[in-house]
Amino acid sequence: MRKYFITGLLILVPLAITLWVLHAIISTMDQSLLLLPVQWRPEALFGFKIPGLGTILTLLIIFVTGLLTQNFIGNYVVKIWEALLNRIPIVNSIYSSVKQVSDTLFSSSGNAFRKAVLVQYPRQGSWTIGFLTGVPGGDVVQYLDGDYVSIYVPTTPNPTSGFFLMVPKADAIELDMSVDAALKYIVSMGVVAPEQVVAEKTK
Repeated sequence: MRKYFITGLLILVPLAITLWVLHAIISTMDQSLLLLPVQWRPEALFGFKIPGLGTILTLLIIFVTGLLTQNFIGNYVVKIWEALLNRIPIVNSIYSSVKQVSDTLFSSSGNAFRKAVLVQYPRQGSWTIGFLTGVPGGDVVQYLDGDYVSIYVPTTPNPTSGFFLMVPKADAIELDMSVDAALKYIVSMGVVAPEQVVAEKTK
């Protein structure tokens, strides 16, 4: 019975988590329907809610926004909008910080996670996988002697939280694995080894 129970967990837990994440994303994106006038919403038109309709509207808004800002006029409007936000106290610091992170993560020319590396953390002799994000900058460089690199070390099993480290370049060993394979290795707590990931891709 214990074997059957564990087998059931291995099948149902990933499915349940996947459905929960999708439900959370779709429910959040469906809130965009609140932007429509009350008489245009599905409840008023059809008498019931249509799950996913707000998701389509959200994706459409994102696409149209990107399309409009690609021309000269749209780009000019965005610059005025950003200049206005930068003049508002508190808002300017939040907006500028979030924009820098989003530009790095989502820009087609960006490379937030450039390479998977092996570093000793949190102590000497204890190794973990991190991601190369760049090199230290600003006033920090004056206090670092030698070549240093910036590394993000994610936590397990939630890689969205982690630690930012600046370590000597010689102490960061570049790994011959993709960022996706390294993330799977971290999220699975070492269960899904890189060799297994490669084998799965070749099937």
